Amino acid sequence: MKIIISIISIFTLLSSISFSQNQECLDKEKFYLNKAGQCFNNIFESKGVDKVKFKKSFEQYFIDSKLVEENLEKGELYLQILKALEENPNSMPLVKEANYVAITAGKLNITIPELEQYKHLDCIKEEYFKYKIYCPNDTISGLYLIGDISATLQEIPNIHYQLVSSTIRMFSTAKSFESECLQDAVVMLFWFQTAGLYGDW
Repeated sequence: MKIIISIISIFTLLSSISFSQNQECLDKEKFYLNKAGQCFNNIFESKGVDKVKFKKSFEQYFIDSKLVEENLEKGELYLQILKALEENPNSMPLVKEANYVAITAGKLNITIPELEQYKHLDCIKEEYFKYKIYCPNDTISGLYLIGDISATLQEIPNIHYQLVSSTIRMFSTAKSFESECLQDAVVMLFWFQTAGLYGDW
């Protein structure tokens, strides 16, 4: 409980700090998001795994389970997915493609201990650290939000997914999730756990 309270306190700092991205930070965010996105692409391509298919399976799970509306723009779709995760703690519908998700993790050489330590989020975490060198006061960008949460989860991995999804949604916009890289990060963050490979679901 103390851990959860401390994490809530850390995350709520986001709302208390005012920061406007200047053009340099906007450019840097775009640059490092592209780098993180290429990193995700390389992980899948190097193992001969179809990332588009994997990502679509994640999105389709929420659509087929009637947790989100159909035919949404990508940005709004991902906000609704986060809301569904937030509003259904420990009661998500059965994942029919759980075996496919598990097989994909195996093909990507991602082990259960690595999943439990959120090592599969290294792509965005590492680029977030580089970005913070140039824009240390940013607390509002999508790269900051997902990157900071990824780093926190690697230090304290037993934070409940409801808190994580709620925090991301609270400080995000549909425009943020027009970024393919941020979409990829959400898929990597939640799909393996939703499919029951690790953690409490």
